[in-house]
Amino acid sequence: MKSKGKLIFLLSLASFLAVGVLLPFHIFMKYSNKVLSYDYFSDGLGFSFLIVLVASLAVIEIRMLSTVRIRNSSVPVLSYFMERGVHFRFIKAIIFSFVTCTLSFLMGLALGGEAPSVFMGAVCFAFVFSFSEESKERLLRAIKVGSCVGFSLAFMNPIAGILFSFVPNKFEKEYFKKEYKLILEGSICAIMSYLLYACLKGLIYWPEYKDNFGAAFLFNDFQWNVLEIPWSALKQYWIPLLIAPLSFGLAYAYAKGLGFFRHLLWREKTWTYVFSIIGAIVLIPFCRYYFPLSLGSGAKLIEENV
Repeated sequence: MKSKGKLIFLLSLASFLAVGVLLPFHIFMKYSNKVLSYDYFSDGLGFSFLIVLVASLAVIEIRMLSTVRIRNSSVPVLSYFMERGVHFRFIKAIIFSFVTCTLSFLMGLALGGEAPSVFMGAVCFAFVFSFSEESKERLLRAIKVGSCVGFSLAFMNPIAGILFSFVPNKFEKEYFKKEYKLILEGSICAIMSYLLYACLKGLIYWPEYKDNFGAAFLFNDFQWNVLEIPWSALKQYWIPLLIAPLSFGLAYAYAKGLGFFRHLLWREKTWTYVFSIIGAIVLIPFCRYYFPLSLGSGAKLIEENV
């Protein structure tokens, strides 16, 4: 009974920490992504300042990423640090991820919020559970639960986080027999963190939600219902049904090709990040000036709901 109480306390504390990290991150993501859309950057002087701004941000980000890679301060295997109680590593990982992603948004890079949210959610849970003397299996499950929470908050939908916990590492017959604890913990933490996240969001944007506070708790896609699509439409427009299988094939080919390219040339080295950001320095100002629509908006989903 004592161990269960301790587990509930750790899961709750980790969920609160994840919300405390991801909600500010999503707010920063929302507003920093709008910087390049200001009219000030449309004229000649503003365009020149834009180049200097992007270059300065890129130098800062290159410096941070280079430091991470050279000192091997990234967290490739979170369980390694959890087992040894290296608590500062997790704080450093959260800060670096938070700052570098925000810099990317300020530079105009079309970066989505789900991957950083999943990573920081996992690190938050790893940090909390690193203070407890648990088995390696228990620690790894905590990382997976943190990923579920991050996925849930990134899409502002606890069902997405719950389903994320169902994704198996291996397709085995006894999968659910082995992983039911992960599914249960992921579901509870995803719902609990979502409720806290939505409540805080409603309080932060109180003027918007004061007349209907319950709207802050609605999912991203609550207005859309599959059942509203008439079956006759599927008979008349059967071609869109081919999109899914074609997309799976293209996605598989793309993933395999990208993996092959990274294995041969790219690797996880500092110069690859430097090369990427230098390319961004060159392309972003010109795209912003001549082809603004090509930059897109990496924070569009979160911008509409945070």
